[in-house]
Amino acid sequence: MQFINAQTGWITLYNPFNFLKTTNGGKIWNTLYPNSSQFIFFDFIDNSIGYAIGYDAMFNGLISKTNNGGLNWITVYTGARGFTALDFVNQDTGWFGAFLGDDVQILRTTNGGQTLELQYSYMSAGQGINEVFFVDKPYDGYFYGWFLNNGFMSKTTNSGFTWSTPVDSVNGLPGDYYWLFFLEKDTGWVVFEPNLNNVKIYKTQNGGTNWVEQINSDGFAEVRFINQSVGWAGSESICLVGWIRFL
Repeated sequence: MQFINAQTGWITLYNPFNFLKTTNGGKIWNTLYPNSSQFIFFDFIDNSIGYAIGYDAMFNGLISKTNNGGLNWITVYTGARGFTALDFVNQDTGWFGAFLGDDVQILRTTNGGQTLELQYSYMSAGQGINEVFFVDKPYDGYFYGWFLNNGFMSKTTNSGFTWSTPVDSVNGLPGDYYWLFFLEKDTGWVVFEPNLNNVKIYKTQNGGTNWVEQINSDGFAEVRFINQSVGWAGSESICLVGWIRFL
């Protein structure tokens, strides 16, 4: 699910796949594409421009783009490569988590998906990249970003050209990362499950060097924030869990 303001948002429903949009804050949802696996994950830049990843009836990987708020889409990419995550910082520049056979990949585009640049890859027979996130604002010409894979988190400070060694701990405590969100390069949150403990939400104000526990998240799988204090948390079975304030 993604909202770009208080009124306009989109959501994907599963089993069957349905892609819906609201323009009145979620009171009414209009189905744009029923029974379509083309929009498993998506990212909108504004009211008009958005990108989506999914697959077609033959299970080919798809990247799609809309210029009119999701009413119509064009296919940017189709092929053997599958996609598992995406994030765009503007209408031209974005990153994709992908896989090709056992090769797990991070790909970047700087021309709206017309071409894809391989930035990072490794061999894995397990789960691929399950989250890619970049801060929209560049710092000294570079974008800060993170990806999650199999409970590990890695960070880039130069738009994905190099990545840190993946870590699976918070403040020295081992466990699994489930989700992350950053307002800017220093301030962010993660959903993290310490080994043999409850899932928790942690906050950092120094780019991930140190983390402060916020709350036992009771199974929340996702967090998003609009400022330092106000955000949402949700789970796979609960679409939206109200407002959560972290002071």
